[in-house]
Amino acid sequence: MIPFEENMKIWNDTLEEISHPIYKSILNNFHTDMIQEISFSIKADIVQKDFDSIMNYSLKYILQSLFIQIKKSKEFELMELVFGDKVCDEFEKLLLMDAIDISYHIDDFITEKEMEEEGISVDDLDNFLNIIVNFNEKQFAILKLTNSVCELGELAFLNLDTSDTFINGNHYSDYEEK
Repeated sequence: MIPFEENMKIWNDTLEEISHPIYKSILNNFHTDMIQEISFSIKADIVQKDFDSIMNYSLKYILQSLFIQIKKSKEFELMELVFGDKVCDEFEKLLLMDAIDISYHIDDFITEKEMEEEGISVDDLDNFLNIIVNFNEKQFAILKLTNSVCELGELAFLNLDTSDTFINGNHYSDYEEK
C-alpha cells in the first residue's frame, strides 16, 4: 500500500499533465477512495496519465464494485443456494466487463480559449460528467432481480461525483423502488 501523501503527489502530478480545464475539473471532483485507487494504478503502470485512460479505468472500477454488491445481495445468495456454483459461473460470463456498453459523456464542452475570453476559471465549472450504460436484457434482469439497478448511479456519484447516470436510456433514479 502506498502512503496517502505519495498517492496525492502522484494524483497532483497527473492533474498537472491534464491540460483541458473541464477534464481537470472533472478529475478534481473524484472522491478520495477513487483517487487512491487510480494513483496506485498509475504507479503500477496499469493506468496512463491521460483522461481517457483514467475514465475507462474508473468505469471498470465502478462496474466491479457493482458486481461485488450484487454478489452480496440476499437475492443472489438465494440463487446460489438453489442453483449452486452454476449461478456464479453464468453470472461471471453474463457480466464480463467487456460485455457491458458503458461510456462517459461530457456536456457543455468549452475550450480554454473560450474560458479565457469569458473570464471563467476551472473553479467556476460545474461537473459535466454523465455516465451512460446500456445493459442487455439478461444483464438488466440480474440487476432488477437483485434490486441493484440504482446502485450503479449511486456508485458513480459517490466515486466520481457525476452529474448524471443513465441506464438503458433512463436516469438511474427512474428505477428506484417506490
